Amino acid sequence: MLQAVDELNDFLIAARDGYSIEGEIIGVGFSNGANTAAALQVIHPDALAGAVMFGSTKPLEVVPEADLAGNRLWIANGVNDPYAPDSVTAAWVAQLRGMGATVSWLTHPGGHQISQSHMQEISRNLT
Repeated sequence: MLQAVDELNDFLIAARDGYSIEGEIIGVGFSNGANTAAALQVIHPDALAGAVMFGSTKPLEVVPEADLAGNRLWIANGVNDPYAPDSVTAAWVAQLRGMGATVSWLTHPGGHQISQSHMQEISRNLT
């Protein structure tokens, strides 16, 4: 995963320069895409201003310390998601908050899926 995260960071740098992108970039993903966004946050903390992570779990066994002050993160998981148990997510949320990130943890009664109500709530907070 580390190589993919480094390549994504390189792509974002090239895209910002090549397309004169200004302002915040927020990563959005489901499952593996969400985990990639989470890993990008801690490995390259300046790459994104935040991330929306649906069906996400802690992406790395050993997470490097990062300064995530000012980064906004949303984790939206189902309470019946075997891929992202609440105990693992709770510890991950605490770790991210300990690095300074503002983390909103949303749950729905389903499993490994995206909740329409979570999409609506998060979109209201992004504007």
